[in-house]
Amino acid sequence: MDRADIARWVSEARKSRGWTQDQLGEHLGVTKANVSHWETAKHDPSFLQLLKIRDVTGYPLREVMADKSWPFPDIPPERFAALGPDGLRQLQLALSMTLTALETAEVPSRKRVANGA
Repeated sequence: MDRADIARWVSEARKSRGWTQDQLGEHLGVTKANVSHWETAKHDPSFLQLLKIRDVTGYPLREVMADKSWPFPDIPPERFAALGPDGLRQLQLALSMTLTALETAEVPSRKRVANGA
């Protein structure tokens, strides 16, 4: 999924309800500017925001998530959606902590590993 696909999906989801950008923003707790930026591909909504848009509009995520660029090819998007907002926040936190640990971890040199140090 690329930014243009997401922008198109957000716009279609909003229009499927006949809502303005202001109205969608009110339902999501964000500003009209946020919605505008998503629809013009200036910024991407978070995965949690995509789920909220799906929930408030009833517009299916399947089209935007069916793209081959889905970053988890072995896990269908529906499994993430089934986690719900709390589960997704926990998953996001766990992934963030893991990435931070990997980025800051000291990689032992080959010499130290060979000597058992």
